[in-house]
Amino acid sequence: MMIPRLAPLIVLAVLFPGSHRVSANSQAALVLTPKKGIAAAKFGPGTIASANASWYYNWRYSPNSGSVPAGTTAPEYVPMLSNAGAVTDQNIATLTAAKDKGTYKYLLGFNEPDLASQSNMSVAQAIAMWPKLMSTGLTLGSPAPTNPNAWFDDFMAQAVANKYRVDFICLHYYRAPNSATAVADLKKWITDAYAKYQKPIWLTEFGAPDCKTLGWCGSNAAALTQAQVDAFVPQVVSMLEGLGFVQRYAWFVDASQAGFELSAAFNSDGSLSRTGSDLRDAPTTSIAQWPGIAPLARRPGPAVFFRADGRILVAPRRQTMR
Repeated sequence: MMIPRLAPLIVLAVLFPGSHRVSANSQAALVLTPKKGIAAAKFGPGTIASANASWYYNWRYSPNSGSVPAGTTAPEYVPMLSNAGAVTDQNIATLTAAKDKGTYKYLLGFNEPDLASQSNMSVAQAIAMWPKLMSTGLTLGSPAPTNPNAWFDDFMAQAVANKYRVDFICLHYYRAPNSATAVADLKKWITDAYAKYQKPIWLTEFGAPDCKTLGWCGSNAAALTQAQVDAFVPQVVSMLEGLGFVQRYAWFVDASQAGFELSAAFNSDGSLSRTGSDLRDAPTTSIAQWPGIAPLARRPGPAVFFRADGRILVAPRRQTMR
């Protein structure tokens, strides 16, 4: 009996169920990693989807405007109550209703409350407001501090003492991506955070800051180059995909900011930047690394590639995959 050309796709769809994104240009069926996201203040879901991001947030409690192309799965929007002013009865009611309708699943807590230029909240203020966030019924992320510091330790201790719900830990990380140990340093840092708090981790801000421009990494910091970002992105994404306790991560930023020019995922017109293309393409690994299923790759039909989290990319055999 002749096996149809799409037999490998049919078999693998059973083995690895999930929603597929189909691209008319590549004729590829893509199952995205649920972890990859973008911190997106400017661009809408169609632009975000072009980077193969499964989700995004925007430091607000309503999504960015825009639509996605036909045949493209819209990235999931995750709302945030970023500061004390956002915690209103109306916003709580709106989020609760959205949860009941299945529109939203998650809610992110206060953004950098330990920093005066951000939400600038005391631990007592954050703790006093926390029951309102809990009341939405959404799976709830912690406040995201600038670092897992004394402010955050105090908040977590008081949350435990009051038996307040914190479902996952939100963290931000900014260090030089052109350091020789950049990926290893982040892996150790985030592993230590998980060991300390024993909750799933969402890395809600990280990216490619130019430490020399920003002055964040000492006077001897070297200027960042695009080639260094190109090398950093696939390595760091692969590392984060491989850590089971990391549930999600969000690349910062969508649009260019001072000191983050090479971190911007999109150009001003919404097209993918070179860094955005790096994000789109990472991570992909060859089926040859999966010996239990490798024989499928030798049959006639589409080429099959595995992402680092075990999800699949199926494309015509003649297409060259990066």
